[in-house]
Amino acid sequence: MGSPRGNHVSMSTSGDGITTNGTLSPSRIPQTPGLAQSRGFFLKALESILRIPAVIPQSNELREKVLFYMHRMVECVGSGLLPYLHTALSILLPTTLTLRIKDIQDYITLINQLMMRYKDAMFAIVNDLFLGLIERIFKVLNTTSTLTPNSEEQREMVELQKHYYLFLQAMLTNSLSHVLTSSTNITTLERVLSTVLQGCNSDDQNLQKVCFVVLRRMVEEWCIPTNNGSNGTPAQNNMSNGNNHVENRGLEGFNKVIYQQIIPLTFSVPLKPNFDFNDSINNTILGEITKIHKSTVTKCGSDFLVFLNQQFFPTLLIPPTIAEQFLAQIEKSPLKQYHDYFKTFKRLKKGS
Repeated sequence: MGSPRGNHVSMSTSGDGITTNGTLSPSRIPQTPGLAQSRGFFLKALESILRIPAVIPQSNELREKVLFYMHRMVECVGSGLLPYLHTALSILLPTTLTLRIKDIQDYITLINQLMMRYKDAMFAIVNDLFLGLIERIFKVLNTTSTLTPNSEEQREMVELQKHYYLFLQAMLTNSLSHVLTSSTNITTLERVLSTVLQGCNSDDQNLQKVCFVVLRRMVEEWCIPTNNGSNGTPAQNNMSNGNNHVENRGLEGFNKVIYQQIIPLTFSVPLKPNFDFNDSINNTILGEITKIHKSTVTKCGSDFLVFLNQQFFPTLLIPPTIAEQFLAQIEKSPLKQYHDYFKTFKRLKKGS
């Protein structure tokens, strides 16, 4: 690290983090005065530790020690950590001048842990920091065209992509989807959606799987029941209004996205000749795809079925008898049966 002062601070921070290893989560043990006193000590130490990045801003080692301490605090002090999180996450957000892929990955790992632990209590914090983090991620990912194939830099970039998609998944599975549709962040949603759609066509199966999970969660959250109205016409407006935590009741215009972009993708990917249903990861991807279909038909009913039959299936040259069979399966069959049928549908289409 280069300076005695920095070495001393690093060792002290590591010591504080290691000390917390003997402290159990507050939810697992009875509350006692001694335990409360220990947690008070850890939070007091946190206040001092959070000053370190400002005093020695260029030290990657110290930044990693602070992140380690934050991870430990989640388990040690429980909800007592919440008042410190906005300040902590603002300080730890990687600077745009010295962006390292590892710094962004470490930051995402921490914020994902926090979202999984505190769920919608994280709304105001994540909503405020989302744009800054996304801008940093996109800035780094936009350099992929200059990378040498199969190089260490390219492998790091793929890992950053995975962390980015896992970040979106964590938001969507922990009651924080309204961060993406708030007035603060709604302008980035189209770009975020575009990256997810691109990820669904990735050659990396694990990345592809996460992207389909993200798409499925988006459909479940934002598809608006059409009440048999016209395709993509919203029955309700999106209820997100900025920095307040509110319940999403659908996103205006998202039904059109489902019909025009998501549904075609959910057919083109599994109908590719090299998409092997016997592969376990591909089978999981198909599971996400069939959930998207069933969720859409549940919310949009005959509108969705008419769209498939009259607009979409003709583009795939699906014979009427196979189309009729498919519509019956997607509407009436249990999810597992429909999942198995889709494999048959691919063979039928190939033979038609």
